[in-house]
Amino acid sequence: TLFGLGMMGLVGCMPLISRLLTTDVEVLKVIGSVLPILAAVFSIHGLFMTLEGMLIGQQDLTFVSRMYAIYFFLGPYLMLRVKKAALSGPAGAVGLPTVWKVFLGFQLLRTTVWMGRTFILSRQSKRREQQIPNQTVGCDDSGGEGGNEQLQPVLQT
Repeated sequence: TLFGLGMMGLVGCMPLISRLLTTDVEVLKVIGSVLPILAAVFSIHGLFMTLEGMLIGQQDLTFVSRMYAIYFFLGPYLMLRVKKAALSGPAGAVGLPTVWKVFLGFQLLRTTVWMGRTFILSRQSKRREQQIPNQTVGCDDSGGEGGNEQLQPVLQT
């Protein structure tokens, strides 16, 4: 949460910083148009990283590695589709806001997947915890003769 707030604070400073780097009104306008999208991307990023840390802490490395393999191809695929739309469509139809909106959708997808997996693992863990008290070790509930022997130490010479 603090990371997301800090990043959103930096995004809020971008209009001031961008004026130090350019005086072009059109560039400043484009930067201003993507600021809300950037704020959304960075506010989600902290949650994504927290969920990823939880999955790694639970040693769900197979799932994490498989998802990153999918993300490795999905991210560029989506961005190349944006590029194709920009090259084939009318001039100005696809711009910087479109690129950041696609990335925001990508970030939302990744966060939703991580959150879903964390929820599934949490439910599995709770089920295992509920089953443990029902299993008593070393007791024989059969009422028969077995399991009542006392253990005698074995001395070896």
